[in-house]
Amino acid sequence: MTKAILLKPLPYYVALCLLSISFTVGEAAKPGFADPTRPPCTGVHTWHTVTSIQGSWTGNLVPIHEEGIFLYPNCTEMASNATIVISAEANVTQQFGFRIPSGSNDDFNVGYTLSLFLQGSERNRAGPLARKLNFAATACVFVISAAAAANPDIRPNNYNGAVCYWETVDGMGENYFVNYNK
Repeated sequence: MTKAILLKPLPYYVALCLLSISFTVGEAAKPGFADPTRPPCTGVHTWHTVTSIQGSWTGNLVPIHEEGIFLYPNCTEMASNATIVISAEANVTQQFGFRIPSGSNDDFNVGYTLSLFLQGSERNRAGPLARKLNFAATACVFVISAAAAANPDIRPNNYNGAVCYWETVDGMGENYFVNYNK
């Protein structure tokens, strides 16, 4: 017996974002084009871009198991518990690289979180706690790990109307997106 799969159309902003990313990656893959989205840092395993579809968000990157190093696109190391600030309205995204320190055991038991909290929203102000889950704010928490190279295991956790999702960019890493239901 054959089962039919019903695919829902993507919201306009998601389709536009995916189209934009696929165009950029496609152009960069052509012979003679340098990849403009991949900084020239040595030893970096993956690069990631964090983007807000709407709203301004603040958060951080925190290792949760084994040591990992986060880098800015200029190849300098981020401090532990590095702050991430992104804004759709100001067109501000954040890119970061991830590498395992030289000399450490690359056993794929490393994990980290990317936590982002919506800023300036009515939803973040005091209100009935019974309707809020785990955080008072609208928040996205991505729990990030990988069982092997190019085999990410990413668990997006949505809180209080947040819409959190990610995508893989072949040969690059993963990109993270945050949004919220009004």
